[in-house]
Amino acid sequence: MDVSRPPISPPMIDLGRDAYRPSTQLRRIITARDRTCRFPGCSRPARHCDIDHDQEWTDHGITATCNLRCLCRMHHQMKTKKHWTSHTQPDQTTIWTSPFGYTTRQPPASYPTTTDPPTETAA
Repeated sequence: MDVSRPPISPPMIDLGRDAYRPSTQLRRIITARDRTCRFPGCSRPARHCDIDHDQEWTDHGITATCNLRCLCRMHHQMKTKKHWTSHTQPDQTTIWTSPFGYTTRQPPASYPTTTDPPTETAA
């Protein structure tokens, strides 16, 4: 093994302000990360959702993993029309605010953190 060669780095996936629409690769990453619509209580699978900019593109938002999330069409329209507002924190928790000022927190999707095999249960 040649240890003098630098490790291969992954290609750049965040597009910044260069493009509004996420690439196929970026869309796949956001879909896998979010798993479902990010609106509280919505379980629509992410593969059937729109990719939404948390900070709107028109307000200098970037097309990057830190600013994109999955929203089903209905919740995407509610946010776009300013019926609800949202802000995603660095840990990917999204704080949603209703038209009446009520706020709710939507934590990011959780994944198993162990690789232990499933335990057998008695039938």
